[in-house]
Amino acid sequence: MQGTSWEQINILLNSIKDGSCDLEDNRIVEMIGNWIPSYNCEAAANGFLEVVPEVILARQHLKRALLKIAIRPMFYMGISESKQVFTWINHFLNERNSLSEECVAWLRNDLVESKAVLITDILKEIQEEE
Repeated sequence: MQGTSWEQINILLNSIKDGSCDLEDNRIVEMIGNWIPSYNCEAAANGFLEVVPEVILARQHLKRALLKIAIRPMFYMGISESKQVFTWINHFLNERNSLSEECVAWLRNDLVESKAVLITDILKEIQEEE
C-alpha cells in the first residue's frame, strides 16, 4: 500500500473543484485513506476535515466512507460518541479560515446532530475494526 502525498491530494481536490476528475469512487476513497496528513492525531483529524468535505460536496454518495476516514484519528484520541465528534468539528471550524464557504456550510448545516446515528455507526465500525 503506497501512501498518498499532499501534492496528489491537492491535484485530486483541484480536479474535483474544476469538474475534470475522472477517477473512480473507490480510487478516491483509497487515495484519501492512504494519505497521512500528520502523524499527530489532532493534526490528522484537522487535515482530513479540510479535505473530506470538498470531496463529499462533489460526490455525496462517498459520505460514509470518507467520514469514516476523517473520524478515525478522532477515535484514536478517545472520541467515542457522536456528540464529541460534533464538538471537535465545531472547534475545528472556529479555528480554521482556510475552508471554502461551501465546506463550512456543509460541516455546519449538513453534518448536524441529525446525522448522529451515522456518526455513531461509523464510530462502532471503527471500534470493531480495532
